[in-house]
Amino acid sequence: MSDGMNHAGTAAGDAAMSRAASRAGAAAARGGQARTRRASRTQGTFMVEAMLLLTCVLVLLAVTVSLFAFAAEASSGAQRMQEAADIAQNAVEEFVADPAGIPEEQVVGDYVVMCDVGSAPMEAGVMYDARVTVVRGADELCALAASRYVPSGGEVGRE
Repeated sequence: MSDGMNHAGTAAGDAAMSRAASRAGAAAARGGQARTRRASRTQGTFMVEAMLLLTCVLVLLAVTVSLFAFAAEASSGAQRMQEAADIAQNAVEEFVADPAGIPEEQVVGDYVVMCDVGSAPMEAGVMYDARVTVVRGADELCALAASRYVPSGGEVGRE
């Protein structure tokens, strides 16, 4: 009997071991599935973060491009204003050299220079006043005022 008992004990032990092994295998399989689920969640999270980062970068790029466009336009406007001021200064210098000889309107490149010259006789000469305006299209870019006194009997352009 002890032999039968021993054999029955071995069979029961084998069955218990088999059940334990199958539980261990099932647990390992569940652990593998859990790891796979965790890995796919991690990959999904990474993709969402990457998309958010890409969106932020694109928004910042759009803002930067618009700022550069605005800066280029402002620079262009400042350059036109400087050119207009230079042209107006040249016209004022022509007026000072010869107040009566400056044309009322002249074209310099893309700019139109208008000179409104007035004169007022004085006791000992003539006072000339001028307003020089530089326009481009419909925009008045620069306006300067100048005066020049020419004594009577004195030649314009000498002094």
